[in-house]
Amino acid sequence: MSLDDAKPFFPLLGPLVALTISVVVIPLVRQWLALAREHQRMVKRQFFEFTEVILLGVFQNRLEYDALGTFRTVLFGERLFDVIVGWNERPSPNLIIADSPAQAAHLRTVMRMQASSLLLQCVRIGSYFDVGQKFGSAEYRYVKFVASLVRPDPDTLSWHDCPRVILIEESALRKIQEGAAEPNTADQDEGTWLKILREIAAEHLSDRRRSVEVISSPVGN
Repeated sequence: MSLDDAKPFFPLLGPLVALTISVVVIPLVRQWLALAREHQRMVKRQFFEFTEVILLGVFQNRLEYDALGTFRTVLFGERLFDVIVGWNERPSPNLIIADSPAQAAHLRTVMRMQASSLLLQCVRIGSYFDVGQKFGSAEYRYVKFVASLVRPDPDTLSWHDCPRVILIEESALRKIQEGAAEPNTADQDEGTWLKILREIAAEHLSDRRRSVEVISSPVGN
């Protein structure tokens, strides 16, 4: 086709280009922008999502607790992170259960590393060690804490909704299992913690231990 023959089609090039842009290019750009925004939201969520470590104990048959600190939930890894942050998006139990034995082992490892570090750093929790069952020798004494990752439903706690590693000394957990403990007050939060601790005790005594780790921490002089 010669240039003269193509001249009648020149007026159609503009509309064709505009149609191509509106049908092909603009949807692709919109899809890319949507993916970019979603990626930013995911990065922001991962950066700001944290896991709190709570130490609970039984003193004169009353439940007491202290917050030890927090760490980034993303430290659990990408696969566990997606399980943990999506816990409230469907009917779920209080204890976070990994999808496979390998993920469960990884979950317990992260709990042990992060909770042990916070236990050793805290200087105001001596009473939890004083009432605990001591193990080891006269030269080296230690107390065993049971750790479990939990995330109760948002409406059951007045606290900020986030995953939490619960730590409780083994003999205190046995008291709760035997029914020798009750909330310190009548508020909803302490009733929720007591219920969760009973579930942790049942998991600890079972052969599964998919979400429970035992941490040994040295007793100070």
